[in-house]
Amino acid sequence: MFSLINITGLSIGIAVTIVIGLMIYFDFSFDRFHPNSDRIYRITSQFTTPDSKFYNSGVSVPLADELKESGVGIETISPFYIINPFRIENKGTSHVFKDPGRVVFRW
Repeated sequence: MFSLINITGLSIGIAVTIVIGLMIYFDFSFDRFHPNSDRIYRITSQFTTPDSKFYNSGVSVPLADELKESGVGIETISPFYIINPFRIENKGTSHVFKDPGRVVFRW
């Protein structure tokens, strides 16, 4: 009985270690396939209301133009939109995606 408990505990410990290792590997390898990946940043917005504080994965549209004009050392800006459509249809292949979740497209 003690051996079964020890083997089960060791198995769970090894499995958790592997999962945590994979999560750390994913976080450190995200977007590393881009050239000069250490120079890529993403700007997010913080909104504060009287009830709470929340973050948005984007910024207002005029910010990209302002950053280009201000000359703060930014080489290239690639703004994008995130939408939550109910349905997406590819007219060329007549393939329909229902409730696709979040869709990102470049401006």
